[in-house]
Amino acid sequence: MTDSNNSSKPDFSIWSLEKIRRLFEEKFDKERESYKEKRPNILVVGFTGSGKTTLCQKIFGDEIVPDGEVGWEGEPKTKNFKFYENDFVGVWDSRGMELNEGLDSFKDSLRAFIDERNSQPNVDDHIHLVWLTVQGCGGRLDPKAEGDLFHNILDPKRTFLVITKSDITKDRQKEGLLKVATEKIGIPEKQIVFVSERDDDPGVLDLIRRSHELLPEAYKMAFVEAQMRDVEMKREQILGKNAKAKALIVAASAAAATICAAPIPIASSTILVPTQIGLIASLAALYDVGSGAALKQSALPLVARVAGMWAASELSKLIPGLGSVISATVGSSLTIALGWYVQKQFEAIALANAEGREPPEPFFDWNEFLNFRKNFRQ
Repeated sequence: MTDSNNSSKPDFSIWSLEKIRRLFEEKFDKERESYKEKRPNILVVGFTGSGKTTLCQKIFGDEIVPDGEVGWEGEPKTKNFKFYENDFVGVWDSRGMELNEGLDSFKDSLRAFIDERNSQPNVDDHIHLVWLTVQGCGGRLDPKAEGDLFHNILDPKRTFLVITKSDITKDRQKEGLLKVATEKIGIPEKQIVFVSERDDDPGVLDLIRRSHELLPEAYKMAFVEAQMRDVEMKREQILGKNAKAKALIVAASAAAATICAAPIPIASSTILVPTQIGLIASLAALYDVGSGAALKQSALPLVARVAGMWAASELSKLIPGLGSVISATVGSSLTIALGWYVQKQFEAIALANAEGREPPEPFFDWNEFLNFRKNFRQ
């Protein structure tokens, strides 16, 4: 939406545009760091050709797992353990087990790797989830191989058996694999998932949902951000931030009320600017609407207009009959309305990003804000 008063320049008083920008950036960077979620580490294990790297790429995208890392024609591309990472997930892709390789040798190297990771003093460096992959079409399950891995080397409480290429696996093969897994190896059926390489494969979504449930609580939010397939899960997480947004808005409104406890002269209203800018920065960080120059450039006009709102001439437009002072009630109510007005925009930006749509630009329109404040109900 275009700001109908874009051509006018608000009176910032002592608040220059550069000072507003610095205040917003400092608060945003600090808040964003505080919202940084704990990143889960996922280990993917299986025979060469079972689709380990392809599975990682399908769930987390080719930005974290480049096309060149996917093996072709049975050639193992991952030697030893390859680590992929971004801000939200770490993925350890093990070298593939080989039929002509001594199984004991592979188990020893895997056990040593897991022991080394899980002995780290920081639990954030441990392995938090395992996907044990087996090719469904022509594949087999061996209690001495996968069974020993599942029960004696991997963590059976946090390991999924992922049967790949299910779209070209016959039903009798699926039934046979499931029977061996549950009856001979003792893997709970809820920890067995059939997946394929199809873009619309429901099995991948099932693995994402079940993995989310099995992860320790501290690592769940980052996992949702990391996965690229389950848009509805991302939507649920974004909409679930409403309670935290409310807490931020209530805290800011209380701060504004404290400032105005002894009614301040309207000419001094710009002392409320740091509270307003801090609230906007906190909400932007909460909804993770972006970072770096792009976000700061797009948000700056919004922040500047809000700073301009506290100029005496603009307040008189917002609150006819205001008089010469701002009371605690006025300062608090304006802050609450502003918080929810901005929150709706940042939530919309986050949802658009999650759904792969072009996100709207944040804006502040005087007339729209007046109508929003008039009709606002907390």
